[in-house]
Amino acid sequence: MDTLTFLLSKKYVDDTLQGAGALVGKSAYQIAVDNGFKGTEQEWLKTLVGDTPAIGPSGTWVVGDFDTGVIASPSLAGYATEEYVNRVLADLSKLDLSAYATRKELNEAILGIKIPDVSDFITRDEVKELIDSLELPDGATGMIALSKEEVLTICR
Repeated sequence: MDTLTFLLSKKYVDDTLQGAGALVGKSAYQIAVDNGFKGTEQEWLKTLVGDTPAIGPSGTWVVGDFDTGVIASPSLAGYATEEYVNRVLADLSKLDLSAYATRKELNEAILGIKIPDVSDFITRDEVKELIDSLELPDGATGMIALSKEEVLTICR
């Protein structure tokens, strides 16, 4: 907003409020001057800049080194600390889960689906690398058909 528009808008608001019988109070700057501030409005505005508030470890607002004691919203009270989460994860790694079913076992039991063990399979990227590394005879194009045994031989 340019200065002229601002001044006209401010005059319009002031005139409207006074015309409606509203009491127009002092600005915060004027109150500061009345209470001893010496300086321009711009200088006063610069005094309003300070430390950025943050949520402290107790869940209250902290400004600089000063804890206001005011509960921050949202409060961090009741949330797990990083230390607590790390301790729980360490404890979980010690659990013996051998008596519990795995997702694979549940799917097989409930759905009757036999899930193959894919630990011995190679990935698509590995197959692509192997095929790209093959030297084709001159003039060979298109797809290459390999038997299962040939793929296994290449993979070994």
